[in-house]
Amino acid sequence: MREIGKLGFILAVICAVAAGSLAWVYQTTRPVIEKRQVEEFNTALKAVIPEAEEFKETKRDGQSFYVASKGGKDIGVAIPVESKGYGSSPISMVVGVDMSGKVLNVEVLSHSETAGLGSKITGEEFRKQFVGKAPDSPLVVKQDIDAVSGATISSKGATAGVKKALEGFAKTFKQ
Repeated sequence: MREIGKLGFILAVICAVAAGSLAWVYQTTRPVIEKRQVEEFNTALKAVIPEAEEFKETKRDGQSFYVASKGGKDIGVAIPVESKGYGSSPISMVVGVDMSGKVLNVEVLSHSETAGLGSKITGEEFRKQFVGKAPDSPLVVKQDIDAVSGATISSKGATAGVKKALEGFAKTFKQ
C-alpha cells in the first residue's frame, strides 16, 4: 500500500513540473505569437487591397471593418470573416471589397481543412473566382464557384465566408 502512495506522489510531482513548464512556455511565447498574428493580419489587409495607404478599423453591429484609404479617399473595405469548413472547423479569412461592393481579393488567414484537399481553398486559382463578385451575385458552389475537387464542404465554407463579408458590406456601406 505504501508503494502505491509513493508512486502516486511521484506521478503528482511529475505532473506539477510538466504543468508548470507548459505554463512558463506559454507565458513566454504568447507575446511573440500575438505580435506575429497582428503582422499576418496586417499583411492580409494589404494583400486584399494593395493600393491602400492606410486602414482604419470601424465596428458596426459587432462586426469589424477596415476602411482602406489612399490620398485621403476611401477606396475599399477589408472585412474579416469566419465560416465553418469541414468538420465545422473555422475558416478565417479577410475579404477586400471596393467601394462599389465588388470583391477585390480574398486571403485565408487560418483553417483546419484536410491537407492536400480542403487546404486548396488558400490557392490563388480557387480564390480568384470571387474577384468581381458583388453582394447581389449568386454565390453557389458547383454553379457560380468551382469547388475544389474532393473538398466541396471546404469550398462551401469559404464561399459562405465571402458571402457573409459581402452581405456585411452591403448592410453597412450601401445606402
